[in-house]
Order: sequence, then structure tokens, then C-alpha cells
Amino acid sequence: HVQWMKDLGAQMGAMRKGVDVEKNAVAMQASLKQTGAFWKARNSEIGSKSCGDTDKGAQAVAKAFAANDKEGVAAGMKMIGAGCKGCHDQHREKISDTVYKIK
Repeated sequence: HVQWMKDLGAQMGAMRKGVDVEKNAVAMQASLKQTGAFWKARNSEIGSKSCGDTDKGAQAVAKAFAANDKEGVAAGMKMIGAGCKGCHDQHREKISDTVYKIK
């Protein structure tokens, strides 16, 4: 789980910087499949829904980027952020400035 979060963070960071946006959006979808399965196995409705919502955002970003639709990319990025926040609000506990644990 920790590595998936690091992967998702790196993918999101790259997309925010405009680096390989479509490639990272597609990679994010693969990471979210693993993360979604993790939360489904833990019977977390919020985790599963958040992964699904985030995946929809990643799909939207990839599609919009391929169509050179900057507004669509921005809307997809907002969907991703909202999906991540939903899960983090429920399942992420801050231990220190650099360490988090699942709650």
C-alpha cells in the first residue's frame, strides 16, 4: 500500500508539472486498480469509492490531454484531488511531517 501511495503521488506530481501527462494518467489508472482492490479487501466503502472516483478523473485527464483540452485536463485533475482527499480524510493518519499510517 505504501508504494502505491508513493506511485500515485509521483504520478500526480508529474501531471501537475505537465510532465508526461497522458502517460502518468494511464499509469495512475493501473495504480488505482491495485489500491482499489486493497480497499475492497478491507471492506472500505469510502476507500473503494474514492479509488473509483480518482480513476474516473485519471481517465478524464488522459482523454482530455489527448484532445488538447486544457479545461478538461484541469477538471480531471480536480476529480483526482477530490477522490484522493475522500480516502485520505477517512484512512490517513499523520504521524509526523513525512510519515502517515492507515487508520
